[in-house]
Amino acid sequence: MGLDPQGGRLCQRRRASQQGRRTERAGDISRKFHRSPPNQRPFAAPTSWRRFPGKVRGSVTTPSQPANQNLKIRKILKFSCTGKFSPYRGAGGRRCMRVETPEIFADLQRKLMTAELRPGEKLKPSELQGFYGCSANTVRDVLLRLSKVGLVEFEMQRGFRVRPATPDRRHDVTRFRILLEQEGARLSMLNGGVGWEARLAAAHHKLSHIESQIARADDLGPYLGLWSDAELEFHETLISSCGSPILRETYGDIYAQFRQQMVGLERDFGSNYFQSIIGEHQAVLNAALARDVEACRAAIHDHLKRNL
Repeated sequence: MGLDPQGGRLCQRRRASQQGRRTERAGDISRKFHRSPPNQRPFAAPTSWRRFPGKVRGSVTTPSQPANQNLKIRKILKFSCTGKFSPYRGAGGRRCMRVETPEIFADLQRKLMTAELRPGEKLKPSELQGFYGCSANTVRDVLLRLSKVGLVEFEMQRGFRVRPATPDRRHDVTRFRILLEQEGARLSMLNGGVGWEARLAAAHHKLSHIESQIARADDLGPYLGLWSDAELEFHETLISSCGSPILRETYGDIYAQFRQQMVGLERDFGSNYFQSIIGEHQAVLNAALARDVEACRAAIHDHLKRNL
Protein backbone atom coordinates (compact mmCIF):
# COMPACT_ATOMS: atom_id res chain seq x y z
CA MET A 1 0.00 0.00 0.00
CA GLY A 2 1.56 3.31 -1.08
CA LEU A 3 2.00 6.37 1.13
CA ASP A 4 0.65 9.74 0.23
CA PRO A 5 3.68 12.02 -0.26
CA GLN A 6 1.79 14.72 1.73
CA GLY A 7 1.10 12.26 4.59
CA GLY A 8 4.60 12.30 5.99
CA ARG A 9 4.73 16.08 6.13
CA LEU A 10 1.22 16.14 7.68
CA CYS A 11 2.29 13.73 10.44
CA GLN A 12 5.39 15.84 11.14
CA ARG A 13 3.28 18.97 11.51
CA ARG A 14 0.86 17.16 13.84
CA ARG A 15 3.70 15.88 16.03
CA ALA A 16 5.27 19.34 16.17
CA SER A 17 1.91 20.84 17.19
CA GLN A 18 1.45 18.29 19.97
CA GLN A 19 4.98 18.89 21.20
CA GLY A 20 4.34 22.64 21.27
CA ARG A 21 1.19 22.20 23.37
CA ARG A 22 3.08 20.01 25.84
CA THR A 23 5.84 22.61 26.12
CA GLU A 24 3.29 25.36 26.73
CA ARG A 25 1.55 23.39 29.46
CA ALA A 26 4.90 22.69 31.12
CA GLY A 27 5.70 26.39 31.04
CA ASP A 28 2.38 27.22 32.72
CA ILE A 29 3.11 24.78 35.51
CA SER A 30 6.65 26.13 35.93
CA ARG A 31 5.42 29.70 36.13
CA LYS A 32 2.80 28.72 38.68
CA PHE A 33 5.23 27.15 41.15
CA HIS A 34 8.51 28.88 40.35
CA ARG A 35 9.56 31.76 42.64
CA SER A 36 10.91 34.83 40.91
CA PRO A 37 14.42 36.12 41.77
CA PRO A 38 14.62 38.23 44.96
CA ASN A 39 15.26 41.49 43.11
CA GLN A 40 12.12 40.97 40.99
CA ARG A 41 9.81 39.96 43.81
CA PRO A 42 7.19 42.50 45.04
CA PHE A 43 7.64 43.64 48.63
CA ALA A 44 4.78 43.25 51.12
CA ALA A 45 4.89 45.40 54.26
CA PRO A 46 4.89 43.34 57.49
CA THR A 47 1.96 43.54 59.84
CA SER A 48 4.09 45.26 62.52
CA TRP A 49 4.33 48.36 60.33
CA ARG A 50 0.66 49.12 60.93
CA ARG A 51 1.50 50.79 64.23
CA PHE A 52 3.32 53.62 62.41
CA PRO A 53 0.65 56.12 61.27
CA GLY A 54 1.06 57.89 57.95
CA LYS A 55 3.58 55.39 56.60
CA VAL A 56 3.79 53.95 53.12
CA ARG A 57 2.89 50.28 53.53
CA GLY A 58 5.14 48.83 50.87
CA SER A 59 7.13 49.26 47.67
CA VAL A 60 7.54 47.27 44.49
CA THR A 61 11.01 46.38 43.31
CA THR A 62 11.87 46.48 39.65
CA PRO A 63 14.67 44.49 37.95
CA SER A 64 16.63 47.72 37.49
CA GLN A 65 16.52 48.43 41.26
CA PRO A 66 19.01 46.33 43.27
CA ALA A 67 17.78 44.46 46.30
CA ASN A 68 20.09 46.31 48.71
CA GLN A 69 18.83 49.66 47.42
CA ASN A 70 15.24 48.52 47.99
CA LEU A 71 16.18 47.49 51.53
CA LYS A 72 17.57 50.97 52.16
CA ILE A 73 14.35 52.55 50.90
CA ARG A 74 12.31 50.30 53.15
CA LYS A 75 14.39 51.35 56.18
CA ILE A 76 13.80 55.00 55.35
CA LEU A 77 10.08 54.36 55.04
CA LYS A 78 10.05 52.51 58.32
CA PHE A 79 11.97 54.97 60.50
CA SER A 80 11.10 58.42 59.11
CA CYS A 81 7.87 60.33 59.11
CA THR A 82 6.89 64.00 59.19
CA GLY A 83 3.80 65.80 60.43
CA LYS A 84 2.63 68.60 62.69
CA PHE A 85 4.78 69.97 65.51
CA SER A 86 4.77 68.16 68.84
CA PRO A 87 6.98 68.60 71.96
CA TYR A 88 8.68 65.29 71.22
CA ARG A 89 10.02 66.23 67.79
CA GLY A 90 13.64 66.89 66.98
CA ALA A 91 15.18 69.83 65.15
CA GLY A 92 13.12 71.19 62.28
CA GLY A 93 9.92 69.53 63.51
CA ARG A 94 11.02 66.19 62.06
CA ARG A 95 10.09 62.98 63.80
CA CYS A 96 13.10 60.82 64.68
CA MET A 97 11.97 57.22 65.02
CA ARG A 98 14.02 55.07 67.39
CA VAL A 99 13.45 51.50 68.37
CA GLU A 100 16.31 50.70 70.76
CA THR A 101 15.45 51.01 74.46
CA PRO A 102 18.84 52.53 75.51
CA GLU A 103 18.44 55.25 72.89
CA ILE A 104 14.92 56.05 74.07
CA PHE A 105 16.11 56.22 77.69
CA ALA A 106 19.06 58.50 76.82
CA ASP A 107 16.93 60.81 74.68
CA LEU A 108 14.22 61.21 77.31
CA GLN A 109 16.78 61.67 80.09
CA ARG A 110 18.44 64.46 78.12
CA LYS A 111 15.10 66.19 77.52
CA LEU A 112 14.28 65.96 81.23
CA MET A 113 17.69 67.24 82.38
CA THR A 114 17.56 70.24 80.04
CA ALA A 115 13.89 71.00 80.86
CA GLU A 116 12.83 70.48 77.25
CA LEU A 117 10.09 68.49 78.93
CA ARG A 118 8.87 71.07 81.42
CA PRO A 119 8.49 70.29 85.15
CA GLY A 120 5.02 68.98 85.94
CA GLU A 121 4.27 68.09 82.30
CA LYS A 122 2.23 64.92 81.78
CA LEU A 123 3.98 62.15 79.85
CA LYS A 124 1.62 60.06 77.73
CA PRO A 125 2.99 56.65 76.64
CA SER A 126 0.69 56.68 73.59
CA GLU A 127 2.33 59.86 72.25
CA LEU A 128 5.85 58.66 73.02
CA GLN A 129 5.06 55.32 71.42
CA GLY A 130 4.09 57.00 68.17
CA PHE A 131 7.19 59.20 68.22
CA TYR A 132 9.81 56.55 68.98
CA GLY A 133 8.16 53.80 66.95
CA CYS A 134 8.10 51.22 69.73
CA SER A 135 5.54 49.38 71.82
CA ALA A 136 3.65 50.95 74.70
CA ASN A 137 5.28 48.47 77.10
CA THR A 138 8.73 49.67 76.05
CA VAL A 139 7.76 53.28 76.79
CA ARG A 140 6.35 52.35 80.19
CA ASP A 141 9.52 50.42 81.08
CA VAL A 142 11.68 53.42 80.17
CA LEU A 143 9.49 55.82 82.18
CA LEU A 144 9.62 53.50 85.19
CA ARG A 145 13.42 53.47 84.98
CA LEU A 146 13.43 57.27 84.82
CA SER A 147 11.16 57.38 87.87
CA LYS A 148 13.80 55.36 89.77
CA VAL A 149 16.42 57.92 88.73
CA GLY A 150 14.11 60.60 90.17
CA LEU A 151 13.33 62.54 86.99
CA VAL A 152 9.74 61.25 86.57
CA GLU A 153 6.89 60.75 89.01
CA PHE A 154 4.43 57.85 88.71
CA GLU A 155 1.04 57.57 90.39
CA MET A 156 -1.42 54.71 90.05
CA GLN A 157 -4.43 55.58 87.89
CA ARG A 158 -2.83 58.91 86.98
CA GLY A 159 0.21 57.87 84.97
CA PHE A 160 3.59 59.56 84.51
CA ARG A 161 4.54 63.19 84.99
CA VAL A 162 7.80 65.17 84.90
CA ARG A 163 8.99 65.81 88.44
CA PRO A 164 8.12 69.40 89.50
CA ALA A 165 10.97 71.83 90.20
CA THR A 166 10.81 73.46 93.65
CA PRO A 167 13.34 75.46 95.72
CA ASP A 168 13.18 72.93 98.57
CA ARG A 169 13.87 70.03 96.22
CA ARG A 170 16.78 71.87 94.60
CA HIS A 171 18.26 72.70 98.02
CA ASP A 172 18.10 69.07 99.17
CA VAL A 173 19.53 67.66 95.93
CA THR A 174 22.35 70.25 95.91
CA ARG A 175 23.35 69.45 99.49
CA PHE A 176 23.53 65.73 98.73
CA ARG A 177 25.49 66.35 95.53
CA ILE A 178 28.11 68.39 97.42
CA LEU A 179 28.62 65.55 99.91
CA LEU A 180 29.00 62.90 97.18
CA GLU A 181 31.29 65.00 94.98
CA GLN A 182 33.56 66.04 97.83
CA GLU A 183 34.05 62.44 98.93
CA GLY A 184 34.46 61.14 95.38
CA ALA A 185 37.06 63.83 94.59
CA ARG A 186 38.97 63.04 97.80
CA LEU A 187 39.19 59.34 96.95
CA SER A 188 40.14 60.10 93.34
CA MET A 189 43.01 62.33 94.47
CA LEU A 190 44.27 59.46 96.62
CA ASN A 191 43.86 56.73 93.99
CA GLY A 192 44.11 58.52 90.66
CA GLY A 193 47.28 58.59 88.59
CA VAL A 194 48.58 60.54 85.63
CA GLY A 195 45.86 59.09 83.41
CA TRP A 196 43.16 60.48 85.70
CA GLU A 197 44.84 63.89 85.69
CA ALA A 198 45.03 63.89 81.88
CA ARG A 199 41.35 62.95 81.51
CA LEU A 200 40.31 65.62 84.01
CA ALA A 201 42.35 68.33 82.29
CA ALA A 202 40.92 67.35 78.88
CA ALA A 203 37.33 67.39 80.18
CA HIS A 204 37.92 70.80 81.76
CA HIS A 205 39.36 72.22 78.53
CA LYS A 206 36.25 71.10 76.63
CA LEU A 207 33.89 72.52 79.27
CA SER A 208 35.77 75.83 79.54
CA HIS A 209 35.63 76.34 75.76
CA ILE A 210 31.86 75.73 75.65
CA GLU A 211 31.19 78.03 78.60
CA SER A 212 33.30 80.78 77.01
CA GLN A 213 31.23 80.52 73.83
CA ILE A 214 27.98 80.66 75.81
CA ALA A 215 29.15 83.75 77.74
CA ARG A 216 29.47 85.61 74.42
CA ALA A 217 26.22 84.26 72.95
CA ASP A 218 22.82 85.94 73.14
CA ASP A 219 20.78 82.74 73.38
CA LEU A 220 21.56 79.78 75.63
CA GLY A 221 19.08 77.46 73.91
CA PRO A 222 21.36 76.00 71.18
CA TYR A 223 24.13 75.31 73.74
CA LEU A 224 22.08 73.95 76.65
CA GLY A 225 22.40 70.25 75.82
CA LEU A 226 26.08 70.57 74.86
CA TRP A 227 26.89 72.44 78.07
CA SER A 228 25.00 69.92 80.20
CA ASP A 229 26.93 66.99 78.65
CA ALA A 230 30.31 68.71 79.02
CA GLU A 231 29.75 69.66 82.67
CA LEU A 232 28.59 66.14 83.52
CA GLU A 233 31.72 64.74 81.87
CA PHE A 234 33.99 67.04 83.91
CA HIS A 235 32.38 66.29 87.28
CA GLU A 236 32.11 62.55 86.59
CA THR A 237 35.80 62.50 85.62
CA LEU A 238 36.62 64.29 88.87
CA ILE A 239 35.25 61.33 90.90
CA SER A 240 36.00 58.59 88.34
CA SER A 241 38.98 57.14 90.29
CA CYS A 242 37.19 56.95 93.64
CA GLY A 243 37.02 53.15 93.44
CA SER A 244 33.34 52.97 94.47
CA PRO A 245 30.85 52.00 91.74
CA ILE A 246 27.93 52.66 94.11
CA LEU A 247 29.13 56.20 94.81
CA ARG A 248 29.50 56.90 91.07
CA GLU A 249 26.07 55.42 90.25
CA THR A 250 24.37 57.40 93.01
CA TYR A 251 26.16 60.57 91.98
CA GLY A 252 24.95 60.11 88.38
CA ASP A 253 21.32 59.96 89.52
CA ILE A 254 21.71 62.95 91.86
CA TYR A 255 23.46 65.00 89.19
CA ALA A 256 20.59 64.33 86.73
CA GLN A 257 18.08 65.51 89.35
CA PHE A 258 20.21 68.57 90.11
CA ARG A 259 20.31 69.63 86.46
CA GLN A 260 16.56 69.15 86.11
CA GLN A 261 15.85 71.26 89.20
CA MET A 262 18.37 73.98 88.33
CA VAL A 263 17.33 74.46 84.68
CA GLY A 264 13.65 74.06 85.55
CA LEU A 265 13.78 76.97 88.01
CA GLU A 266 16.30 79.20 86.24
CA ARG A 267 16.30 79.50 82.44
CA ASP A 268 17.90 82.95 82.04
CA PHE A 269 21.41 82.54 83.47
CA GLY A 270 23.05 85.62 81.93
CA SER A 271 26.65 86.13 80.87
CA ASN A 272 27.83 86.96 84.43
CA TYR A 273 26.79 83.50 85.56
CA PHE A 274 29.05 81.78 83.03
CA GLN A 275 31.95 84.10 83.74
CA SER A 276 31.67 83.04 87.38
CA ILE A 277 31.47 79.30 86.83
CA ILE A 278 34.42 79.36 84.42
CA GLY A 279 36.55 80.54 87.35
CA GLU A 280 34.91 78.08 89.74
CA HIS A 281 35.63 75.09 87.50
CA GLN A 282 39.23 76.28 87.14
CA ALA A 283 39.56 76.40 90.93
CA VAL A 284 38.26 72.82 91.24
CA LEU A 285 40.71 71.65 88.57
CA ASN A 286 43.71 73.39 90.16
CA ALA A 287 42.97 71.95 93.61
CA ALA A 288 42.45 68.43 92.25
CA LEU A 289 45.69 68.44 90.24
CA ALA A 290 47.56 69.79 93.27
CA ARG A 291 46.08 66.93 95.36
CA ASP A 292 44.91 69.52 97.90
CA VAL A 293 41.89 67.83 99.49
CA GLU A 294 40.71 70.75 101.65
CA ALA A 295 41.04 73.28 98.81
CA CYS A 296 39.10 70.96 96.47
CA ARG A 297 36.31 70.48 99.01
CA ALA A 298 36.03 74.25 99.41
CA ALA A 299 36.05 74.82 95.64
CA ILE A 300 33.23 72.29 95.13
CA HIS A 301 31.14 73.94 97.86
CA ASP A 302 31.74 77.44 96.46
CA HIS A 303 30.76 76.20 92.99
CA LEU A 304 27.37 74.89 94.14
CA LYS A 305 26.42 77.09 97.12
CA ARG A 306 24.28 79.43 94.98
CA ASN A 307 21.75 76.58 94.65
CA LEU A 308 21.43 76.02 98.42
